[in-house]
Amino acid sequence: SMTSLVARVLTHDSFVANAFILGMSPWVLALTICVIMSICVVCGFSLQKQAVTRASGHCRIGDITISPLWLIGFSLAIIVPVIGQVVAYGLAPMSLVTPLSGVSVALNLCVSPWFHGERLQLRVDLTATPLILIGMALTSTVGPKTEINYSPAELVQLCLEPAFLTAMSVLLLALGGCVRAMWLKRTLITRAAELNPCNPNMFHVVMVAFAAAGPGAIANILLKTISEMIAQNVWLECIAPVILLAPAAVLQLNFINRGLRLYPQTVFFPIYNTLLVFGNTTCGAIYFEEFKILFQHSVNTTIFLLGILFVFAGILCFARRSNDTAEATESIITDHANPSGFTEESLGRSHRIELNGTSPKEES
Repeated sequence: SMTSLVARVLTHDSFVANAFILGMSPWVLALTICVIMSICVVCGFSLQKQAVTRASGHCRIGDITISPLWLIGFSLAIIVPVIGQVVAYGLAPMSLVTPLSGVSVALNLCVSPWFHGERLQLRVDLTATPLILIGMALTSTVGPKTEINYSPAELVQLCLEPAFLTAMSVLLLALGGCVRAMWLKRTLITRAAELNPCNPNMFHVVMVAFAAAGPGAIANILLKTISEMIAQNVWLECIAPVILLAPAAVLQLNFINRGLRLYPQTVFFPIYNTLLVFGNTTCGAIYFEEFKILFQHSVNTTIFLLGILFVFAGILCFARRSNDTAEATESIITDHANPSGFTEESLGRSHRIELNGTSPKEES
């Protein structure tokens, strides 16, 4: 049964190495699970976006809307994939499984326009998404391929290594600065998202995606630590990482929902997913000291950096999206917010002053 399969994977039972499960070899089953989990993630994100954009009448905590629809989306996007990933990583090498996280990016390109009525811009979206997929595949395939099991004492020692402490300090400082900047510019960010629904400010999108992906990377390290302890039947030591996991997971969920509320899922999801994969790869490599293997050969280093360039190229492509519906959106906002009769031209000029911080040149 699936329950016994999960139990044996968690305890690193060697039976999964060669056995056929459900009539499939382990690596085929792992690939199948990953594809199914990708479908769950995209559908879960779509349901959460529906929930946060229809938040009236429901309890709201930060950017999280507690409603039946949101809870279903949360289950599909978070809970089910975590279980699936645990099983998949126990059935096949990470080098085979990890690049498949890019499947969700491709599925999102198909689902979001249909589910939310988002306009697909073929020239831009069909260029940006493959670039991001190639970048994710390149950075994933050159990572370490061997799995090392650590005792609780060794995991604590890894936390105290200077490289990891430095990396966590930099990440927390960057997250703190990002969250502070978003708080100070919250009105500007919201107004810009309203006025440019199809072509959002890419710097704002990356800020929100980073604010979600940073805590997500920390949460994944804690989940990996917890799974190592459970595999060794050490339960008491799990208390500390579980306590640390809670705030990281809440922050991740909050900013995911903010991104889904403000921006098209077609744009936000691939950027968030990419930053999360980078965060998991980088933080995991530093925590488990796998960077020594990653940068041991110049070829691996070159491929890894090339993958990063592909991803950034994809993000820049998204910035080229046209905004042919922005004028209609601005007109609607003007009609609701301007009952006193100011002209659309004067309001448009005032919006440009607020968003750009500069006044337009006087017409001669």
